[in-house]
Amino acid sequence: MAKSNIWIILGIVAVLGALFYFKPFGTDIFAVTGSETMTRTLPTSVEKGATFAATYNIIGASGLFGVSVVDTVSGGCTPVGEHKFVIADDYQFVQSQSFTYTAPTTTGTCTFTGDYKFGSYPIKTFTTQTVNIICTPAWTT
Repeated sequence: MAKSNIWIILGIVAVLGALFYFKPFGTDIFAVTGSETMTRTLPTSVEKGATFAATYNIIGASGLFGVSVVDTVSGGCTPVGEHKFVIADDYQFVQSQSFTYTAPTTTGTCTFTGDYKFGSYPIKTFTTQTVNIICTPAWTT
């Protein structure tokens, strides 16, 4: 009788261990594989003092995932919010996020440099991009 109890206990432990290892309750531990990437989309130019969007697109991620982003902007463009953010998908199928920036009131360029990281995988670097801040002339007749 004692041997059958041991086998029952070992069987329960094995089932519980499998449940925690494979996490079948919607937590999909294989959602992030390390091959995911992101792109940053910016306009090539904006008028001085105007607002514009920086859109971050996620490529190749599915299921539950999180990605942290650090973007540094030089040249006077200011974010409405922060430069550091996290995009997380809890099965709402979030594949992109946009943030608003304000161009300076003088002409020039704003340069975006940064990186991102999916889960515990290595940091990946965005391509450096510039936004030209232009002056639109006032036309008279």
